Amino acid sequence: MQLEGRVAIVTGGGYGIGKAIALALAKEGADVVVVARTESALKKVAREIESLDRKSLAVVADLLQPDMPPTMVEKALKKFGKIDILVNNSGAEDPISPVADMDLKGWNDLLAVNFTGAMQVSEKGDLANWTIQLGRPGNIGVAMDLAFGAHHLIAVMTHTTKNNEPKLLKECTYPLTTPHCVNLIVTDISVIEVTPDGLFLKETAPGWTAAAVQALTEPKLIISKDLKQMEL
Repeated sequence: MQLEGRVAIVTGGGYGIGKAIALALAKEGADVVVVARTESALKKVAREIESLDRKSLAVVADLLQPDMPPTMVEKALKKFGKIDILVNNSGAEDPISPVADMDLKGWNDLLAVNFTGAMQVSEKGDLANWTIQLGRPGNIGVAMDLAFGAHHLIAVMTHTTKNNEPKLLKECTYPLTTPHCVNLIVTDISVIEVTPDGLFLKETAPGWTAAAVQALTEPKLIISKDLKQMEL
């Protein structure tokens, strides 16, 4: 087990990608703090983690609330004494509707949750997860606090923008949240490790080749000799 003795926090850990990541970390030996808004889903994931002989902690939290991330961290530290890995996976579109039909609160909530995820990562592991909107700074504080506090940070993101432009760059073009903090990048088409030599492609999604992933990545990728297919 590669992560024996490590403690991970996975936000958005009740369903989907977050749940899959939480269970994968547990299978590798980590104890896992799962965070989400739905208590019943969290308890189910926590039981699955414990069935793998790992410790778990379910934290019900709405990360839109500014006091929730510090509370989440405090609860994790109280139970486990440390945090080694952070997977900032939270995202939302609630309610699902055309942007033109959203009220101001819905729009602001959408930005507040999703803009604490990774928008860009550089080949050096720099994280940029905020931008300038209409001359005003985006939501940076929550993500900056978490990124600085984590010993091992996994960025979960789509590989490209909606315009099919790379989000893995030689240098981030958005203001940095935290420099040199990302250790592992998990996208919809790849798993990439950040190393001193550059970005190391470890896994590709089914149907994707290393060349196809490279075509959507600005920095030159180092291709693993043991390149694997992602388990979805």
